[in-house]
Amino acid sequence: MNTAAFIPIKTLLTRFTAPALLAMVAVAPLARAQQFLPATTYPIGRSPQKIAVGDFNQDGIKDLAIGDTAPDGVTGTISILFGKKDGSFRTGGSFLSGGGEPDGIVVRDFNHDGHLDLAVANYGGGTDNPSLAILLGVGDGTFGAPDIYKTEKLSQYSRGLASGLAAGDFNHDGNLDLAVTENSTGVTIYLGKGNGKFKKETTYAAEVAPKSIIARDFNRDGKLDLAVTNENSDTVSILLGNGDGTFALPVSYPAGAGPAGMRSRDLNGDGILDIVVANAAGPDGGASGTTVTVLLGVGDGTFQAPVSYPAGDEPFDVAVADFNGDGILDLAVADVAATSDETGTTVSLLLGNGDGTFGAPTPYTAGAGPVSIVARKLNRDSCPDLAVANFFGNSASVLLNSSTDCKKKPATKSQVNDPEDDDESSLN
Repeated sequence: MNTAAFIPIKTLLTRFTAPALLAMVAVAPLARAQQFLPATTYPIGRSPQKIAVGDFNQDGIKDLAIGDTAPDGVTGTISILFGKKDGSFRTGGSFLSGGGEPDGIVVRDFNHDGHLDLAVANYGGGTDNPSLAILLGVGDGTFGAPDIYKTEKLSQYSRGLASGLAAGDFNHDGNLDLAVTENSTGVTIYLGKGNGKFKKETTYAAEVAPKSIIARDFNRDGKLDLAVTNENSDTVSILLGNGDGTFALPVSYPAGAGPAGMRSRDLNGDGILDIVVANAAGPDGGASGTTVTVLLGVGDGTFQAPVSYPAGDEPFDVAVADFNGDGILDLAVADVAATSDETGTTVSLLLGNGDGTFGAPTPYTAGAGPVSIVARKLNRDSCPDLAVANFFGNSASVLLNSSTDCKKKPATKSQVNDPEDDDESSLN
């Protein structure tokens, strides 16, 4: 392993310093013992860091794309698992990611040809490592060679390391654009040309170590905004969009310690988008956090004071869906580690109370080191299932939802699909 190019998650998290916020919360009813069936785990590439969903071979069934870390620190790959009707998967191809550590994946049709493509943010891989690579889909589950865009040059010796991606039409020209977080640099905007090519535009300064990023209309003005988690400053930054591909200066809100993965949904049913963040670091700046933080939206692009909830050990990513069929959004959290020797194997389910608060976590077993999680309908029933990338297990796990209550009524599109990394056409 090229240790100069590869920075373990644990090493990064030990740099966090701010305390986590922990609130006393009302406990919702416990999850049913069989909310999810036992996980089915599939071997993939080395140290996967991101998982995304899309129908890549156009058979009407969801497939998985997982970013795998390169053994040599340079040639990372994207593993494809083809879905079957019953929610199981078979091995697909493996494609070069364009960098060493594919840490962000967005699935969209960037060139308007009706086939899903991949945008990949590569975190590691040497001094000339690209920040962004575009892999155009053929429509049969295969992808072309990565089209590479370099990061901002930090110094004579290094470039900014990319980790997060968000897609949306930021300038209202009908073409999808991209926002990329680059470690120690900020957020860079790439405007799409509509043919799968992009033009690098402005880089906006962010706080320390920007990681995850999502694009949503937080102030309801019809223009996409950006939310960014800042790992080393324990904040979430909001950049309001101007509608022409530019953004206002960031305004930051406190989260927990070491905020990593993030989602935005209406968690309290008031018609306003909220944010939930997985906090990977401990309250003393240690390497293991235990909470997720919810920031309820006001509707004008600002947010209320953060409230945090217990969510397992070292939460690194979070998915949102109505898992138990009660019409209320719940949380599923990927817990990277359970002990200091990095042996975490669980995802935590937090049932929602309907008012933006959440109950106590119930653990379900996945693979070793769950680091990225998505909630999607992966079989033919109406319930959202879970797909997880396991960093230490070199694998992906699928947990099918077995909730009897969930199966009684079809879930709505808004309850199942988070368009941030699925093949939905709208980001709102």
